[in-house]
Amino acid sequence: MGEGWVEGLLFWRYQQQTYGINSQSAAYWQKAMAGSDGKTSLENISPALHAKNVTAPVLLIHGKDDTVVPIAQSRIMDRALKAAGKQSKLIQLRGGDHWLSQSKTRIRTLAETGTFLRQHLQEK
Repeated sequence: MGEGWVEGLLFWRYQQQTYGINSQSAAYWQKAMAGSDGKTSLENISPALHAKNVTAPVLLIHGKDDTVVPIAQSRIMDRALKAAGKQSKLIQLRGGDHWLSQSKTRIRTLAETGTFLRQHLQEK
C-alpha cells in the first residue's frame, strides 16, 4: 500500500476520532474514499500521488486550528508537490480554523492570495 493509502487512512482515522467511529462523517468519508463501487483505491484518488501532473504553481492555505481537515493533509500535499519539482507554497494560519472565522485569518488569506497571484500571473 502506497502513500495515498496512508494519507487517506490518516484523514479517515481523524474523522473517526473527532466525530466517532460510527458517525455520519466517518461513514461519509469511508464511502467517498472507497468510491461508489467500493473498489476505488486511495492511490487513484489521492491528490498527493498525482502531484507530478500539476502544471501551475499551487498555494495551500490551512488553519493550524482546523478541526475539519487536519493540517497534515496540506503538509503532505506541499511535500509531494515539492518532491515532484513543482512550485508550492504552504501558508499555515496560526489560530485559523476551517471557516476563516477570525478577521485576521481572512485578511491574511486574501493578502497571501493577492501576493501569490501577482507573482505567478502575467499579463499577455
